[in-house]
Amino acid sequence: SASGPRVLVVAVESPEGLRFVDPDAGVELGFLALASRPIALAVDSHGSRAYVLTDNDRLVVVDVAARTQVSSFNLGGNPKALLLREESGSVAEVLIAQKGPERVIGANPATGATVRSVGLERDPTTLAWAVNGTRILAGAKHGKLYALDASNLAIVSTAQIGDEVKHVTWWEAGALAVVVHKRADGVSLVDVASGQVSAFVALDDDPERSAVDAAGQRAYVTTHDDFSVNRVNLSARTLEGRYAL
Repeated sequence: SASGPRVLVVAVESPEGLRFVDPDAGVELGFLALASRPIALAVDSHGSRAYVLTDNDRLVVVDVAARTQVSSFNLGGNPKALLLREESGSVAEVLIAQKGPERVIGANPATGATVRSVGLERDPTTLAWAVNGTRILAGAKHGKLYALDASNLAIVSTAQIGDEVKHVTWWEAGALAVVVHKRADGVSLVDVASGQVSAFVALDDDPERSAVDAAGQRAYVTTHDDFSVNRVNLSARTLEGRYAL
């Protein structure tokens, strides 16, 4: 908030719950126990609500300031990832990737009810906003990358990029998806409109997640095996550096 400290919300597996941390002071502000292991987390733009998927198929809504659970909804369908769609400064919809059945749904954040959905051929495992919020990227098993119309969840295009998609982010300045692979150690830059891979940048030691910087020039990719961060120059399609954590 404007008067209080910034709050970092961290999902932890043991004990199962959320830790609330002041990132400036480096101190823990509180802990909220959950009934099951958290598998995905998103916080609204105001930092007031956290939305958590747990491995017992539930969507849990948390008041960040109070460190309390507001509500919990049984989604079913083995949820894997989520995005928040906001309108007029509030969360209007929680978009969720589900494994069984294979689909992306839009859930009402107040009731947990499914308000719309689209079926996919493969299990979606990761979601990301793209094309200035008009598209939703859904990375799936067997190297499928779907681009969905954010207005109606219709499938706009499908890319087959070979290796299984572990994580996806969007490079707005280059109009390309940054795809982290599961088996191939590297990231692909994908033109979602044509479904073609524009470039591949090799990395080491099992890359996990990626993020594009605010300037839109570089991607930072964490690796699982050696706990490092790789800096990728997106325009040059090169690895610039690797930093141990």
